[in-house]
Amino acid sequence: MGAQLLTSSWARFAAGAALLPAFAAGPAFAEAVAAAGGPPLWGEQVGRVEIRSDVAPPRHQEVARLVTVEPGRPLGREELARSLRNLHASGLGGEIEVWVRPGEGEQEGPTVIFALWSRLQIESVAIEGETGLKPAQLEAALLHGAAEPLVESRLLRSVYRLQDLLEDSGYLEARVRVAVEVDEARHRARVVYRVAAGEAWRVGRVVYEGELGGITSDQLTAHLQAPPEARYRRAVVRADAERLEEWLFGRGHRLAVVERARESHDPERRQVDLVYAVRVGPQLEVRVEGAELRELERKGLLPFLARDRYDEALVLRAEQRLTDFYQEKGHYRVAVDWREERDEERLLLVLTIEPGPVYQLEELGLTGNEQFAAGRLAELMGTAPRRLLVPGSGRLVDSVLAADLENLRSFYLLNGFPDVVVGPPRVGEEGQRLRVVVPIEEGRQRRVAEIETAGLTVFGEAELLAGLPLKVGGPFHQTLLHDSLGVIRARYEERGYESAQASATVEWSDDGTLADVDLRVLEGPRSVVDRVILRGNRRTQAPVVRRAMGLSPGMPLNTSRLLEVQRRLYELGIFSRVEVERSSGTPYSGGRDVVVRVEEGKPQKVSYGVGFDSEDGVRGLAGYSHSNLFGRAVSGRIDVRASQRDSLLRALLRQPQIGRFRLPVTYSLFRIEETEESFDSRRQGAQIELERRRGSGRQGLLFNYRLVEVLDPDPALGPLQIDRELREVEIASLTPHLFVDRRDDPLDPKRGWSSSLLFEVAFPFLDADAEFAKLFGQQTAYLDLGSFGVLAGSARLGAIEPLDGAAVEDPTLPPDLPSRLVPIAERFFAGGRTSHRAYRRDRLGIPGQTLLVADDPADGQRLVPVGGTGMVLVNLDYRFPIAGPVGGTLFVDAGNVWADWRSFDPTEIKTGTGLGIRYLSPIGPLRLEAGWKLDREPGEDPVVLFFSFGNTF
Repeated sequence: MGAQLLTSSWARFAAGAALLPAFAAGPAFAEAVAAAGGPPLWGEQVGRVEIRSDVAPPRHQEVARLVTVEPGRPLGREELARSLRNLHASGLGGEIEVWVRPGEGEQEGPTVIFALWSRLQIESVAIEGETGLKPAQLEAALLHGAAEPLVESRLLRSVYRLQDLLEDSGYLEARVRVAVEVDEARHRARVVYRVAAGEAWRVGRVVYEGELGGITSDQLTAHLQAPPEARYRRAVVRADAERLEEWLFGRGHRLAVVERARESHDPERRQVDLVYAVRVGPQLEVRVEGAELRELERKGLLPFLARDRYDEALVLRAEQRLTDFYQEKGHYRVAVDWREERDEERLLLVLTIEPGPVYQLEELGLTGNEQFAAGRLAELMGTAPRRLLVPGSGRLVDSVLAADLENLRSFYLLNGFPDVVVGPPRVGEEGQRLRVVVPIEEGRQRRVAEIETAGLTVFGEAELLAGLPLKVGGPFHQTLLHDSLGVIRARYEERGYESAQASATVEWSDDGTLADVDLRVLEGPRSVVDRVILRGNRRTQAPVVRRAMGLSPGMPLNTSRLLEVQRRLYELGIFSRVEVERSSGTPYSGGRDVVVRVEEGKPQKVSYGVGFDSEDGVRGLAGYSHSNLFGRAVSGRIDVRASQRDSLLRALLRQPQIGRFRLPVTYSLFRIEETEESFDSRRQGAQIELERRRGSGRQGLLFNYRLVEVLDPDPALGPLQIDRELREVEIASLTPHLFVDRRDDPLDPKRGWSSSLLFEVAFPFLDADAEFAKLFGQQTAYLDLGSFGVLAGSARLGAIEPLDGAAVEDPTLPPDLPSRLVPIAERFFAGGRTSHRAYRRDRLGIPGQTLLVADDPADGQRLVPVGGTGMVLVNLDYRFPIAGPVGGTLFVDAGNVWADWRSFDPTEIKTGTGLGIRYLSPIGPLRLEAGWKLDREPGEDPVVLFFSFGNTF
């Protein structure tokens, strides 16, 4: 056919079940060309590129993407080698040949033909037979999955891993075999692991050797998780030695040693006999003179009483902790001593503590500091003289002072003073007042006189030197130089120069105070993305994954970029495993292929649950979700939630990005019914939300179109009973919102803060005619008090402003209240377990404004909540531990709701206080709380009880 064979790659699985790649560019490529019988058509412009396969390529676009030879460009060795390397790395071809045919007729340039004999792809993986373990455990041991190339080494390693897993689980006679069923026509393979687990072995005799003291074998056996006749599990048996040690520690034998069991196998009985070497040792007794043992233990000052082996190092650590503890309480001259008394059965540790008088640090002075002001240096020290409202001041602690001296010394060193001497401190006493003087000998200072660079082509000198820790005229220290070299390497790596090297030489002036620094950079080749090769995606469309990766040819290649690709793919929520790695580069080129291997997780999930709280009563929820609809990484979800007070039906679709823009968008339909104190409501409609996450921040824009209906209003709201137009309102609104979360734990935060802000504007659109602007913000903060608990605070502000042209008007309210121009279901209400805990749900308000005074024939006058356009709520919680996951809460709640946000009056704020019990479950706290009103009015409940799940804020 007049074509010239340039190269080929051949390899076969030994049993004929799989085709494996063996092509390697470089010398082998040159040898194949030399053997072709003549020089190839190098340099001629390519006329056509053809891709042929023995089967119809299911991913033809993927193949075409990997071929870098293009019509109209010169035929070159490098492009052919790169194309072959790309195809080889992709796993799409088991055998690959490239042919070049000279141009014929009107076609002037040669035709380049890539011929692929498809590699076997794994279609399915099954584990059959008597396995003895859960399928998920076995599947986790496999090194391959469906939609991946069939690789012999991975098959064998998976067999070994399955065998090891079964043996570790007690199936010591287990056998694993692998079979590959090949569909030659479709080039697909079905992998079947046939497992014969056999009978699980059990623990046989358990023997203890050594000095048991007064401990019996039965006592030790009672604390084994793998006692005689239990199923043998290797990990459990190995951990039992540590469990026995911990049990002996708890009985006071703090020097006990239990060695890992020696095992002997009995195939006839299918049992494993165990022999533990045990040395119980003496019992530890602790006596404290001068203090209460339980008090010191409760404060964690005696580490040798924790569940660790007793040794002298722990006693020395306890000595230091006790010294620090008493000095922090003002006993600067505390004396802590200890001694041991030993015999075969007992080890007695005697701690002697003499606190001495309480001292006050009145003055802290520095001498010899000429270059830095005393105030600047004092900021680096934890030791401070007595100051009003400053906790910990006025106490002298030796360990803190020693750390302060080291901080001062490090500060001077980094500022170029290599010969600085800090201390020793001089401590003077005048009665029970202390005065500390820290002498400083600064010595000479070293500075940078000049910085020169060499080898720069990527950066300009000024650009490279900007922002470096080492600066001309600044101090010199080896750490600053080392950090500067690290910054330079990081900047080069960010641009793809991963092998860039930076070094420095330093020349000193005659007096050794001025440094000339010569920075030299060996930039090396630049690594850029050549082709992105995707493997393992069965259901997910390749273009969807590529858009999510955000990786394209020509981009600088570095480790941080690859980690970003991995993070983005995991964020899709459809992959259970993502591996991103670079392939070896093409010789004399910086282009590197990036191979992305993914493993798709189970896309469907069903969720359900039940619960109870004092406001909503019994509640239940059920949901169904699919994380990868149509193979486009679009997630769908249907939620149903119902309680005695409200219900929700919601359907959502979420796509991870819009076209090329990484901007997630969520579409939803909803129907919500709620029972309020004075009316029931039904909201149904649709919304579209755009959201972007950056670090701990989340910004978004929500469009909402909803029909709001007022159902079964209180008889006091008479007009709403009659006029249907007042009971049905259509609302179209746009809501930009912002949320920043710096809390350490969203379920049980102990430190940090969060901020949220939203601004909703309702405007006429289609049949919607409500017009208002709503602003709501919340700020929370958490202060960790250590073993004393957590101090948590929240502040919420809200305001609604009716806009000109508002067509909605509520005739149940007095005409002078602006809140009548806002639909009742959109107003602010307060009171309840998540707002003001001294009031029942929606019962917080101002009579005549947000609480309508109504006459009831049965009960006389009563208050009907109608909401308002202004709200202020402040909550303060002290959450303290009691025992384990059980804790307590003391709280103060304050705030109110106003008919007009402009009429806010601090004197109308209502305050309540209360206490509660909390149980921290794995999914959040369960709370039982009681709130008291501090300014109770006639007719109001004195105490309100809540039982609920989750935090107040």
